[in-house]
Amino acid sequence: MLVLSLSYLYFETNPEIIILIPEIPPTFHAVAEHGSNLVLMDQSGVIIQSAGNQVMNNKPDTAKPTEQARPETRHIAFLKVHKAASSTLQNIIYRFGLNRNLSFVLPEESHYISKSKQTINTVLPPLPYYDVSNSYRIANTFGKYDILCNHAIFNNETFNKLMHNDTIYIAIVRDPLTLFMSSAYYYRLVWPTTYLAEMNETDFILNLIREPVVFEPTNLTHSKTYNTMAQDFGFLFTTKTAADTITENEFNTFVAETSRSFDFVLIVEMFDESLVLLKRRSNWSLSDILYVKRNSLASSVNNITIPALSTDDISVFHQRNRFDYMLYNKFVNVFNATVSQEHRLAEEVEAFKGILKTVQYFCNSGVKSEILRIPDGEWTGEFTVSKRDCDLMLKDEMPFWQMMKVRHREMFDKGVGKQAKRQM
Repeated sequence: MLVLSLSYLYFETNPEIIILIPEIPPTFHAVAEHGSNLVLMDQSGVIIQSAGNQVMNNKPDTAKPTEQARPETRHIAFLKVHKAASSTLQNIIYRFGLNRNLSFVLPEESHYISKSKQTINTVLPPLPYYDVSNSYRIANTFGKYDILCNHAIFNNETFNKLMHNDTIYIAIVRDPLTLFMSSAYYYRLVWPTTYLAEMNETDFILNLIREPVVFEPTNLTHSKTYNTMAQDFGFLFTTKTAADTITENEFNTFVAETSRSFDFVLIVEMFDESLVLLKRRSNWSLSDILYVKRNSLASSVNNITIPALSTDDISVFHQRNRFDYMLYNKFVNVFNATVSQEHRLAEEVEAFKGILKTVQYFCNSGVKSEILRIPDGEWTGEFTVSKRDCDLMLKDEMPFWQMMKVRHREMFDKGVGKQAKRQM
């Protein structure tokens, strides 16, 4: 039975299988009943099916891009920059590693691996390696990890001690003004930080921009709003007075040296393009980069009114957080140069966005079907998304980290028994 109304489309094949789609998404255009089975397709032939149904794929086979015969990248160090879509990317990396039983650098007591460049918190010992041919785990005598993706202040020497020699180093950056706004509100309202929580709500953004000496912490390492990207990348700020003495040449030297440590830096404003490029560089599949946005300010706080900034205020901010701008502009330029060399990137990104929209709808809409099946296409082989996959995509950062620790301890105990915790 098919019932169409102005607001909803109902599909009923039996009393226990009802799919309700509010205000029909424009990507959905085809419905078919095959016996007692329901098939819902979009313009690309993507199919939502009820659990146990047989798949009908009406899309003709098309050629896939030529792929090099090379293994996928499994050794990854991700610099998780604050308020830069980094929880979303961390969720992608967590799921990637989970699906392959990889070993993560997991801080034991805090979700931070480090809060300073000089020290590192206690982390769980690396998992033993899994010998596929002999179906048993062997001790990880090198003390190395497959993936690092929790918050840490970047220190190339420390990261290298933890990670394999063939690890790819990635990071993510965001427009400094939007990052500043997100941080200021997030650490005032969601995860209260003393200096922000104590500021008068009226004009607190303008006060931060115009008078950082007055309103920023005396020790800038405690700031959530002063050139925080630069700090995450390992540049040490002490006081505002000291920061004012840093020359452009001095910081550009830091940026040049730091940029050489990273194989790829994603850009928040081009997030989907960044993910597709990461997929290409790492020889991952499209299913590996699916996501639902995590830890965003909009999802945490309602009814925020962002103040309008004058041209003068924006100019002042550019000078105030000039180090973040220098870092951001460097990586944007590198990113744009990379994009210009990529073949048919826009087409693959467009296909990814279409599939991503379908997956996000499946995960968020309350559809009762247990399986979403994405058919074979030009940019991806056939794959499925389950409700468990959705649960992981929707899992918040802290519960995910706790789950990863439990999983890590269980796998470690089954592998080689107890070892001393790694302390650096």
